[in-house]
Amino acid sequence: MCADQHQRLQRASQFDKLHGRPHHGPSQRLGLFGQSGKRCRTLWAFGQCRIGLQQPGAAQRRGGVHPELAGQQQQKICHGVGPDWPCGGGAMMKNTTRRSQRGFTLIEMVVSMLVLGIAATAIITLNSNLFYRLTDVRDLQTGTQLLQACAEKVMATRRRSGFSAVFECDEMSNFDGFDVPKISTQTVTGTSAITDSCPVNVQCKQVVITVKKNNISFTSVTLQMMNF
Repeated sequence: MCADQHQRLQRASQFDKLHGRPHHGPSQRLGLFGQSGKRCRTLWAFGQCRIGLQQPGAAQRRGGVHPELAGQQQQKICHGVGPDWPCGGGAMMKNTTRRSQRGFTLIEMVVSMLVLGIAATAIITLNSNLFYRLTDVRDLQTGTQLLQACAEKVMATRRRSGFSAVFECDEMSNFDGFDVPKISTQTVTGTSAITDSCPVNVQCKQVVITVKKNNISFTSVTLQMMNF
């Protein structure tokens, strides 16, 4: 590994010469440095080394990093290295790119999931009737459509057959569990107490349509016809 490091340092020096950069002499050359700024000679004393620019003075050595390697940090992963081993002996080099961004921690994820769970529980509690009574809402819509269809048929029969026609909706049976729409007819006059909307001395017929499902009645529809 030390031979590979030496080759990389030579290539970096040649790169500087080709691009007109200043040459690093004996007092200023590339080397390996530890966290304290001293030259990394043993892996036991300095568990982490980086390639940098060796300059005179301890303060300059701490901050001197080669410009070609400023974005990377070389970390040594050593196995069975003692205090007397030279830097690079029995070690493996691993390049890790520095990252300024970090993800969520485990505690942040747990807190987020807890907040979302509390919010979901509150929403389901407030709208529980909406999910439990979905079948009732569907039956109400179906019953209303049956009433409308039967009423339209009664009005069509009135126009086709006249005032004395018999009204029925027997063909609307076994529709989603609903019974046949029931039609009750009553003939009244304008002076009757049953209705006040019939003109005086005019014969009127009141038609009431109801639908049931499982012996439960839905809203009825009332029609009134006049015999002029």
